[in-house]
Amino acid sequence: MPENLVEWIRTAGLRRSVRAGVTLAHRGARADSVLLVEQGSIFLERFEADGNLLPISVRGRGSLVGLSAAILDGPYELDATPRIDAEIVVVTASSVRALMASPEHSPLVARALAAEALIFADRCAALRSKTVRHRVLSALAELCDGAIAYPVIVALPMQELAAIVGADLTHVCRVMRALRDEGIVDYGKRRLAICSRIQSVGETFD
Repeated sequence: MPENLVEWIRTAGLRRSVRAGVTLAHRGARADSVLLVEQGSIFLERFEADGNLLPISVRGRGSLVGLSAAILDGPYELDATPRIDAEIVVVTASSVRALMASPEHSPLVARALAAEALIFADRCAALRSKTVRHRVLSALAELCDGAIAYPVIVALPMQELAAIVGADLTHVCRVMRALRDEGIVDYGKRRLAICSRIQSVGETFD
């Protein structure tokens, strides 16, 4: 028996290579599958009433997309789109729901749901306690998690990065200029190059 839901999906699912910019799940559409991110990263985002795209979070390697919606047999709450080429594993929503009926396998789903809730709580805590530089570096590290070669090119306007890290655009631009001066990133109007692997940082407010 697999130790967790990720292992089960790797065994039961279909592996796919996906191109940057191809939306894999559409907000409001019935959740017919669960995605496991194996390489690259997936943006969870939604369109606002004014037509602007608002990124909510980034899901990197080992993350699940669409799990809650699949279990509830409901719609996806957000669009899911890779900003760099990615590798995913796909399983049907019905197969995941079938696990819930199995006393042997239902704990796998329960633990995965608990892990999702913890990730959300950690992100909320980070938005309150970490400096903008820390949040930017964490987001960039997640974007290129698992990358084999650098630079990693991401279609990411600065406004969207600011939305992800929960900071005003001016502050994020200032941080990004400093990171460019340090040789960590380079960027143009709508594209960002992550030039080297980003180590985790532990910077917090006093």
